[in-house]
Amino acid sequence: MDEKMTQKFTAEEVREKAGRLREKYFLDHLDGHFYRRKSVDWRFPAGSRVGYQSKIKGREYWVVKFDGRNVDAHRLVWLYVYDRLPVGQLDH
Repeated sequence: MDEKMTQKFTAEEVREKAGRLREKYFLDHLDGHFYRRKSVDWRFPAGSRVGYQSKIKGREYWVVKFDGRNVDAHRLVWLYVYDRLPVGQLDH
């Protein structure tokens, strides 16, 4: 979800995305990771951590597949907490 994505969605569509995110995953505020609310299959049971670690330009980021896209987890955390997409670069 980069800066361009914020221009593609209405406020209502963003709230719907945030709702889908909360339906599918829950955020553990202590460790900052997302976990599945429901089992997908035997490989991905409810409560399992979501995503994978990706190296981009020599830096490691946690990435989560959401709405058919691989998204940096810190951007999804922003959406989960604030009900809006982050604009620009997040300082984390």
